Amino acid sequence: NTSVEDTLQVEAGPENRHYQNDIGLSVNMTRKMALKLGYQVRYNSDVLPGIKSTDTLTTTNLVYNF
Repeated sequence: NTSVEDTLQVEAGPENRHYQNDIGLSVNMTRKMALKLGYQVRYNSDVLPGIKSTDTLTTTNLVYNF
Protein backbone atom coordinates (compact mmCIF):
# COMPACT_ATOMS: atom_id res chain seq x y z
CA ASN A 1 0.00 0.00 0.00
CA THR A 2 1.03 3.56 -0.67
CA SER A 3 -0.50 6.64 0.91
CA VAL A 4 -0.03 10.39 0.63
CA GLU A 5 -0.82 12.81 3.46
CA ASP A 6 -0.88 16.60 3.30
CA THR A 7 -1.49 18.90 6.27
CA LEU A 8 -1.73 22.70 6.14
CA GLN A 9 -1.56 24.80 9.31
CA VAL A 10 -2.30 28.54 9.29
CA GLU A 11 -1.90 30.95 12.21
CA ALA A 12 -2.64 34.58 11.38
CA GLY A 13 -2.88 37.70 13.50
CA PRO A 14 -2.71 41.43 12.92
CA GLU A 15 1.11 41.52 13.15
CA ASN A 16 2.33 38.05 12.15
CA ARG A 17 1.40 35.16 9.90
CA HIS A 18 2.71 31.61 10.17
CA TYR A 19 2.05 28.93 7.54
CA GLN A 20 3.24 25.35 7.65
CA ASN A 21 2.61 22.64 5.07
CA ASP A 22 3.63 19.01 5.59
CA ILE A 23 3.40 16.40 2.85
CA GLY A 24 4.40 12.78 3.23
CA LEU A 25 4.55 9.66 1.12
CA SER A 26 4.34 6.32 2.94
CA VAL A 27 5.07 2.98 1.25
CA ASN A 28 4.37 -0.25 3.14
CA MET A 29 7.15 -2.82 2.73
CA THR A 30 5.44 -5.40 4.97
CA ARG A 31 2.41 -5.38 7.29
CA LYS A 32 4.63 -4.07 10.10
CA MET A 33 7.17 -1.83 8.35
CA ALA A 34 6.91 1.16 6.04
CA LEU A 35 9.20 3.77 4.53
CA LYS A 36 8.01 7.37 4.77
CA LEU A 37 9.38 10.42 2.96
CA GLY A 38 8.35 13.86 4.17
CA TYR A 39 8.72 17.46 3.07
CA GLN A 40 7.84 20.49 5.20
CA VAL A 41 7.69 24.19 4.30
CA ARG A 42 7.36 26.83 7.04
CA TYR A 43 6.76 30.54 6.50
CA ASN A 44 6.82 33.28 9.14
CA SER A 45 6.08 36.87 8.11
CA ASP A 46 7.71 38.51 11.17
CA VAL A 47 11.44 37.73 11.19
CA LEU A 48 14.52 39.75 12.04
CA PRO A 49 16.31 41.57 9.19
CA GLY A 50 18.70 39.29 7.31
CA ILE A 51 16.82 36.10 8.21
CA LYS A 52 14.86 34.14 5.59
CA SER A 53 11.14 33.94 6.21
CA THR A 54 10.77 30.45 4.66
CA ASP A 55 12.35 27.22 5.94
CA THR A 56 12.20 23.73 4.46
CA LEU A 57 12.78 20.30 5.99
CA THR A 58 13.14 16.94 4.21
CA THR A 59 12.85 13.70 6.21
CA THR A 60 13.19 9.97 5.60
CA ASN A 61 11.73 7.59 8.20
CA LEU A 62 11.47 3.89 8.80
CA VAL A 63 8.06 3.25 10.43
CA TYR A 64 7.26 0.20 12.57
CA ASN A 65 3.56 -0.53 13.26
CA PHE A 66 2.65 -2.66 16.24
